[in-house]
Amino acid sequence: MAKDYKNNIFEVIKEIDKKNYQYYDSLDEEHKKDIQPYTLTRWISSVDGKDYKQEWYNHSINNNVNMYYWDLSKYKDLQWKLLCSCGTSGWNKHKWIPMSKSSTNKEYNILRKFFNQLNDNEFDMKYSEMTSEEKQSIFEYLGILDK
Repeated sequence: MAKDYKNNIFEVIKEIDKKNYQYYDSLDEEHKKDIQPYTLTRWISSVDGKDYKQEWYNHSINNNVNMYYWDLSKYKDLQWKLLCSCGTSGWNKHKWIPMSKSSTNKEYNILRKFFNQLNDNEFDMKYSEMTSEEKQSIFEYLGILDK
């Protein structure tokens, strides 16, 4: 049976777009539990419309939200405010970004973190050219044994 959510995701996204910083604080505890910043970040970061809007959202999400996302994961109220800082004070049609297949690949994820200075395209090129010996030497360097 599907989970019954307390919040309508599209109404929550509208509040982010309107830069309603107090919305999260106004919710009761039961509704706050349903607010998932990770899911909202994936929704907010993609918008239909003009290219400049997409660029704005990508830039602001990367700089305001993604930079220290996991360090702030205990503070949903702060993550909410960071998401609101990315809003444009108007209505936008956001769309879901599906998970890439690579995100379920453990080896890929470990190496992606190791090469965190590369952007996604640069890393994908490097990853596709890496030999199994290169990967193994990185895993040994990180103390990860292949079992």
